[in-house]
Amino acid sequence: MIVLVLSDLHFGNQVNTQKQRALKKLIMLADKVIINGDFWDRYLTTFDQFVNSDWAKLFLLLKQKKTVYLFGNHDPQKLIDKRVSWFCVQTGFEYDLDISGQKYHIEHGDRLKPACWLLDFLADLSFSISGVYWSTKIFVFCQTLFVKVFGIKLYQKIHNGENLRVLRAWQKKCLNKNYWLVCGHTHSAVFDKKEKYINTGFCRFGYLQYLTINNQKLSLKTIRY
Repeated sequence: MIVLVLSDLHFGNQVNTQKQRALKKLIMLADKVIINGDFWDRYLTTFDQFVNSDWAKLFLLLKQKKTVYLFGNHDPQKLIDKRVSWFCVQTGFEYDLDISGQKYHIEHGDRLKPACWLLDFLADLSFSISGVYWSTKIFVFCQTLFVKVFGIKLYQKIHNGENLRVLRAWQKKCLNKNYWLVCGHTHSAVFDKKEKYINTGFCRFGYLQYLTINNQKLSLKTIRY
């Protein structure tokens, strides 16, 4: 049984066909899919626009793979309606998984390490003034440019820092030591076998990061699309 864990895809209402093609190929190889938050992005689209966009071409495949969908900070439960059943069989904020005796606690991570309030404030302010999330568009543009100039490793190293410290502190304090903690949220792919900590990274800027669990074999990969 192959379980695929993805997070931080940040879909808007416009489709990147290369990204869609790469995801379809990946999903087809899995027996089960877990979307660990920030599947779509409320600062780029509405849920209605998202489910009626060409991203919906992935929905039937996701449903066939018995997808579990966990909410993140960019796709909160309050903004989602019953059409969520078009692409998943279960929703929630966390999901515990046991494969061949190896246990995993999976959640997005925003409840453990909240996102920067200032970014959310600026995004909502720009929308209230203009009807467009201009601050988000500018922020994403700057991130894209940074990754192109300096590369993904430096981008993720900057994001790790305090985020990693807080998530790991929660793990040590609150999670049974027999469990792996699998998060997203920080956009920083991490695989720490000793501490049983995994962050699945993100899918943006031409990079697709993901975790596969094949019985007890774990693989965290980064590919280009």
